[in-house]
Amino acid sequence: MDAYLAYLDDLDQAFLHPLAREGFRHWRGLLKGRRFPTRAEVDPTAIPRNLAQISIIDVAEGAPGFRLRLLGHHNRLHQGVGPGDHIEEVEPSQGRDRILARLRLCVEEARPIRGVYRYVPLQAHGAVWAEVASCPLSDDQQTVTHIISFGADFDAPPAAGLVEWP
Repeated sequence: MDAYLAYLDDLDQAFLHPLAREGFRHWRGLLKGRRFPTRAEVDPTAIPRNLAQISIIDVAEGAPGFRLRLLGHHNRLHQGVGPGDHIEEVEPSQGRDRILARLRLCVEEARPIRGVYRYVPLQAHGAVWAEVASCPLSDDQQTVTHIISFGADFDAPPAAGLVEWP
């Protein structure tokens, strides 16, 4: 557990956008000595500044797919999907492959994953940067059954040295 906590500390320091960090810290505050909080413990209204860019994703058994349970208004507008849709329905230009890679890694490694990537929001004239914290939730403390993601879009000058991951 010490290595996991050290990883969480390092991840906390890596965030660039305060909203992504705030969401991650909210998730971390729910741990209470465990690896994961449960879906029932998550109250998106407890972090109102994140509501527009929050998502809760159901993980299918064996993780072949990801279904959106809750999707903030910002995400619906920029990615053209909504609750009940599958992540696989997101258009490639809206970051589908990066989103899927991050979610799969979150499930496989059973740990939060930070993503930084560029995408073209629907009805936009150019690409923007997104930073997202995808954090595992588990109803049995063994497997990842849901993922909560906290995101933020921002413009960054090329000098910022941002590298897309994952």
